[in-house]
Amino acid sequence: MPNSVQVLIVDDDSNHVEMVTDLLGITSTFSVDWAVDIHSIWDHLAAHHYDIILLDYRLPDGTGLEALAEIGRRGYKVPVVMLTGQGDERIAVQAIQLGAMDYLIKNSDHLLTLPTFIEKVIRAYQTQLSARRVEARYRTLVEQIPAVTYIARPDELTGPVYISPQAREIFGYAPEEWISIPVLWARLVHPDDHARVAIDYRCFLENKAPFQVEYRVITRDGDVKWVRDACVFVVDDTGHADAIQGIIIDITEQKRMEAQILAAQSRLTQSARLATLGELASGVAHQINNPLTTIIADAQLLLQALPDNHESRESAEAISQAGWRAQAVVERLLDFSRPSTTLLQPISINQTIHHALALVGARIVSSGISLNLELVENLHEVRGNARQLEDLWVNLLLLAQGAMTDNQPHKISIRSKMASASTLCVEIWDNGIPISPDHLDTLFEPDFYGSATGRGTGIELSICREIVRQHAGEISAECTPESGTIFRIVFPLES
Repeated sequence: MPNSVQVLIVDDDSNHVEMVTDLLGITSTFSVDWAVDIHSIWDHLAAHHYDIILLDYRLPDGTGLEALAEIGRRGYKVPVVMLTGQGDERIAVQAIQLGAMDYLIKNSDHLLTLPTFIEKVIRAYQTQLSARRVEARYRTLVEQIPAVTYIARPDELTGPVYISPQAREIFGYAPEEWISIPVLWARLVHPDDHARVAIDYRCFLENKAPFQVEYRVITRDGDVKWVRDACVFVVDDTGHADAIQGIIIDITEQKRMEAQILAAQSRLTQSARLATLGELASGVAHQINNPLTTIIADAQLLLQALPDNHESRESAEAISQAGWRAQAVVERLLDFSRPSTTLLQPISINQTIHHALALVGARIVSSGISLNLELVENLHEVRGNARQLEDLWVNLLLLAQGAMTDNQPHKISIRSKMASASTLCVEIWDNGIPISPDHLDTLFEPDFYGSATGRGTGIELSICREIVRQHAGEISAECTPESGTIFRIVFPLES
């Protein structure tokens, strides 16, 4: 306590004021000033600093409650004790709600304990100020961290009791909305992650061990973001867990980079597989080509020996044509399996489509799917890598075939045309399983949990997008149950 406690008593009862002044003046610990009404308070507060105000409820120009509210509005930082008469406990409660530190009932005994009471109130006020300064520093520090910090009660997880302003930046909801909207947190968690996160939180509440989980949230604007939520129990001096303190970090960009790395690893794995296939195909080709050469040569000799009207001539021609077709397929398989180069050169889009169909067209048709080609002839060339574009068409055609497993009649159409004076367009249409509108926005993002579109494993379309990107093109998808699914690829023309 300071050497001299400055006390301002506001009371129009001069007898009471005199008794208080005499009592506190016995020692040099207290110095007392007197204000007779509310108006006088402001003169005193403007001229002096006070450690405490003793404020009577009944004053000539208003009530103590009115004075207390005005003290707060004017920004004076001083503890106030409300003096009330016996039976005015309701007024005392209102005073506490307006910011009074305590109240004192005027009776025959209140003066005896007044010095001790004043010292207790001042100490409590100083402790409160210290706590507020610590809280202010904590909030300032927290609000500088690029993450959301929060405090919640373990027995009331409908919402936090405190959440930092960064919640608006990440989730789109202001801190006051988090506290006022029931179970907002649960409503933001992505439906696909909700059950997993709920189980993890229950385990955290039971075990009370530090906890961390990653999940997706849907923001106020409808964006999907990945967050990492880490929290711990805060215990009091008795070891009771009375609060949960946590931090939420936006890891959307990290997840995107991880997906790109995994996609790159997948492409490397695929390239390694194709390289191995190329080596195998090269060895097998020699084993196949030698008998094919014999078959074709003998069929040619047989045709030369047979008269034009001989009954076996048709069979000999069929053998020769089948041999040539088999040899062409082996050559295309070898071309497809060889490692691609990054060399870009003028190429014909239609030619790459025909080469892709030579690899997978027969497989598609044999599964009962109608294959239709609408390729505009004499299209301008594009600058690209023929092998990569063949991979692109093969991937898209096999994905379309994979969406047709219901044993119903299905069709696939491939169209090429000019999209504009400087771009060329290829469209691959099918009437297979439609893609949900919810998945169209993320259709070309790698999905390592397995594709939810019914097309491939979740990686193939991201590979297709990468091939198109390397050719300075754009790929998009449209889908409706009525019109089917269209993948549209646009390339700039060779300049």
